Amino acid sequence: MAEALVELCGVSRMYGRPGQPTFAALEDIDFRMDPGEIRVVVGPSGSGKTTLLQILGLLDAPTSGIHRFLGRDVAALDDRERTRLRAHRISFMFQDNWLLPWLTALENVLAPQLHLARIQKRDRLQALELLERLGLGRQIDQRVSELSGGQRQRVCLARALLKKPSLVIADEPSASLDSCTTAEVVDLLLDLREREGCAILIATHDPAVIQPLSSNRLALHDGRIVP
Repeated sequence: MAEALVELCGVSRMYGRPGQPTFAALEDIDFRMDPGEIRVVVGPSGSGKTTLLQILGLLDAPTSGIHRFLGRDVAALDDRERTRLRAHRISFMFQDNWLLPWLTALENVLAPQLHLARIQKRDRLQALELLERLGLGRQIDQRVSELSGGQRQRVCLARALLKKPSLVIADEPSASLDSCTTAEVVDLLLDLREREGCAILIATHDPAVIQPLSSNRLALHDGRIVP
C-alpha cells in the first residue's frame, strides 16, 4: 500500500484545566487520507469537526495517539519544523475567506507572499494562470469588494493553490453561497484535485456539498467517528 498523506491512530484531544473535569473534543480517532483523495467531514456543531481540521492542519496537537504527515511523526517535530511543513504543504480555505476587500483579486492571491522583500515573478505568473483557469481572467484587477460570493471563493481557492500544497483544508466553503454557486465550487474542487493532484478535506453542514461526495464521507458525533 502506498504511503498515506495523513494518518491518525487512536488520536484523542482533551480540554480542561488541572483539577477540573476534562472534555473530549476527539476520542480514539483512526483516520487515513491518501495523496489526491477528497474527503468530506460532517457532523453537528460540537461534534469535533473543527478540532479535527486543526490537528490535520498542524494548528493543534493531539493529547494522545499518533499523527503522521507524509510518513513523519508530527509529535517528533519541533515548532519550526511543523511551521515549515504547514507553510509549504498545507493550504486553508476559511468560510469567511479572509480576503482583503480593498485589494484586487490578484493582490489577494499574492498576499501570503507580501512578507517577502518582493514578489517573485514565477509567483505572479502562477497566480495569473490560476485566476484565468478559475474563470476570473477579467476580474484580475478588480477589487474583491466588487466580486460576487462565488468569485470571492474562487480567489480564495487560487490563493490556497498558489504554493502547490499536498493538502487543501476547506472549512464550510459554501457558507453564504446560493445552491448554484455551491455546485460550481464543488465542481471546481473536484476538477482541481484532478489537475493539481492535491488532497482535499472539506468540513461542512451543507447537503449540497455532502450529497455529491457521499461516498467519501466521514461522520463525527461527540468526538467519535460514527457510521
